[in-house]
Amino acid sequence: MKHEHSHEHCPPNTIDTHYIHQTTTPKKLNNTHRNHVIHLALSFFLIFVGYSVAQNAQTSMDETIGNTTLFLVYGSFTAFNLLSSTVLRLLGVYRTLLFSSFSYVLFTLVLIHPIPFFLYPIAVICGCCAATLWTGMGTYLAGEVEAHDLVNGLVVYSSVGSFNGIFFGVNMFSFAFGNLVAAVFFEVDVGEDLIFLLMAVIVGFGSLSLLFLKVPPKDTTEETGITKHVPRFATTQLLETLNMSLKNGTMKHLILPFITTGATKSFIWGNIPPLIHQQNTKFYVMAFNGLSAAVFSVIFGRLAKRYGSVYVTFNVFPFLLTICCVIYFLVGSGGEGDSSLAIVWWASGVLGLVDGSLTTLSNAMVGELFPKQKEAGFATMVRRETEVVVEGAFSW
Repeated sequence: MKHEHSHEHCPPNTIDTHYIHQTTTPKKLNNTHRNHVIHLALSFFLIFVGYSVAQNAQTSMDETIGNTTLFLVYGSFTAFNLLSSTVLRLLGVYRTLLFSSFSYVLFTLVLIHPIPFFLYPIAVICGCCAATLWTGMGTYLAGEVEAHDLVNGLVVYSSVGSFNGIFFGVNMFSFAFGNLVAAVFFEVDVGEDLIFLLMAVIVGFGSLSLLFLKVPPKDTTEETGITKHVPRFATTQLLETLNMSLKNGTMKHLILPFITTGATKSFIWGNIPPLIHQQNTKFYVMAFNGLSAAVFSVIFGRLAKRYGSVYVTFNVFPFLLTICCVIYFLVGSGGEGDSSLAIVWWASGVLGLVDGSLTTLSNAMVGELFPKQKEAGFATMVRRETEVVVEGAFSW
């Protein structure tokens, strides 16, 4: 007898996936949407190879200029997150990612001659664009996860962990690669001007590669013919983001992992580099941190795919929080000479574990828990993380 499925009880603006055989996995998956995510990850790799070097250099320049610059970047980053989802709805994911990435080229270029008159305004522009870039990234990635699972007859959003693991594994490796290249250049005494010019060229290639990013479907998934959620007017996004930040009960339960992620990044960027006096050693240590974060991003992405991002996060979070507290104490108590440097190396690797795992899990949770409010969800998550970075800037 032919089975007829009734659509009477399907809520409006939702995807009816009842007919999909979710208990069987195809022998050969259609990986088109996974390849789109890999493309995005490689573009971000090039962008952040250069930016990671520029960011770490901030703590090496004049203390006042460096700290003020980073404060402006992350202060504007935090403030503009309230509007990032609105910009995303107005411009679309593709244009948002492309235009936002250009600010990273400007920021890296201005460091060739870091004059505050030019550096400070570009830092603000970069921070605002960072808000839209990362909100757009999370939205794009979540949409590709949904399309991948629908096309392959999988449980929708069951691949969110592995996709985030792939993306952040590649993205975190950019910090390792960029800082490793900078360390070698400083060791062979290549001029700083040439280093930052080369990094700006690499960031430029990353931005231009976004021109070829596959544009996600707007209202339908072509492969399945299923009507997707039609976006509301962009003007409603600010209210939705505010509601997500202030009233959403599910989001409130995620605040502590988000804050810990931001605090970890703040500590890595602001407290680790100043402890190292040799320029090339500083970049080697940060490269080690990036490598650790990349490896654990992939590992925890796989764990999230198998057990669910929420389950994994709240089972490992107490352990990760304890690690952070121990590291903060050890680095704070310090030491002298080789002993101090050994602690910094060890702390850098372990904090990479925390950063890579929580970044991957946080993004996976938002994509999984807020499928119809992606923009507001990612904007809120990023804002919570950057608030802590801004607060940490006062102590750098």
